[in-house]
Amino acid sequence: MGLIRKNYILDPGSYTFRLYNPDTGEITSIRTCQCQVNGNTLVGRQAIEASFTSEASMMRVPYSQGKAYMDISILFRELLKKARIDVQNTRANLLVILPLDCTEEDREVFSRLAAQSGFRKISFVKTMELMSKELSLNIHAGHSCTEIAVMHGRKPILYKKIIYGAAQMDEAIMDYIANKYRALLYAEDASALRLAASKAFSQGRNPGLSFTALDQSGQYVRISLDAYDLWPAMRSVIDQIILWIKTLIAQNGPDLMDRVLRHPVYLSGGLSECFGLSQMISEQLNVPVKIVSGNENALIEAVNKKRFL
Repeated sequence: MGLIRKNYILDPGSYTFRLYNPDTGEITSIRTCQCQVNGNTLVGRQAIEASFTSEASMMRVPYSQGKAYMDISILFRELLKKARIDVQNTRANLLVILPLDCTEEDREVFSRLAAQSGFRKISFVKTMELMSKELSLNIHAGHSCTEIAVMHGRKPILYKKIIYGAAQMDEAIMDYIANKYRALLYAEDASALRLAASKAFSQGRNPGLSFTALDQSGQYVRISLDAYDLWPAMRSVIDQIILWIKTLIAQNGPDLMDRVLRHPVYLSGGLSECFGLSQMISEQLNVPVKIVSGNENALIEAVNKKRFL
């Protein structure tokens, strides 16, 4: 009896690596971060927990904006292990989702890792190829960057990648806390505050939020504020994303954009459900915005269903 053919899907992001396992139908994720502890490299949640100890080196993000800046082999192996994948005893193929502007060098990183792990065939698909089939404006708002493209089928007509995403929103929140309270807020806590504030705004609420930060004397202090206090920091990043969208539109003439904006704008990525982003895009462009179902897992779901969203 021949080996069973199985197709796995990898969506590597600067916040999480996600892997679809056809055996379970589940999407397994691992945080894209690592640190050194006593000469050993820890990744994911273990790295986050270790980063608060004195023995750990500075937390690093080895993969960001669609590129590997450090060795990601340990991260890749740990993801396979967490997903309980037995590549050696199957005819396992791997399809990797990469940004539209990926290079041959970017593809080679994953080709090498997949081949070393025993995958038989490695192929690639680009983010913007998984959105609408029709002529449309597609926006993929991720953790470290946002891709903006006008696509016709699988062909890009216009494309821009900007370094504004969830990470920059977290940094804006950290800067606000530093300036207002003279205290250092960890990135993990800034992310949690962003998510809590966004959820509250979507529900029309303005709750009090409380968190711990490091003051100038090196002591941990408890800080409380209203969720709305964070809105200017969050909006500053949304404004930049919308500015770049409008700039791309303005640079390419009214005729093309009139045709494009007859259709909804397709919005995907982990930042797609952040309060204010879709609403302000719709308002500024005077066009409906369709948030691709599945948000941060939408691209994997699109590949798995073998159709464009």
